[in-house]
Amino acid sequence: GLKVDDPQRKVAFENANRYHLIHSAVLLACPSQKRPMVTGSLLVVGTLLFSGSCYAYALTGDREMGKLAPVGGVCMMAGWVSFVV
Repeated sequence: GLKVDDPQRKVAFENANRYHLIHSAVLLACPSQKRPMVTGSLLVVGTLLFSGSCYAYALTGDREMGKLAPVGGVCMMAGWVSFVV
């Protein structure tokens, strides 16, 4: 596991890991959707921005990358909407 003294950084890593795992699994179902490129692209970009910024904070302690997390979250939500519709 992640060896850090700051509990917030550990929680950020765990959240990034959880969302990364869930959305990686959902990507496996994208080819069966109406618009697989749209759904897959939104989920990949969202996961990259959200989980990536959380991982960056957890590993470095720098909160600057955290500004990308909301953008990634919106992309993931749009991906889910595209997945369902």
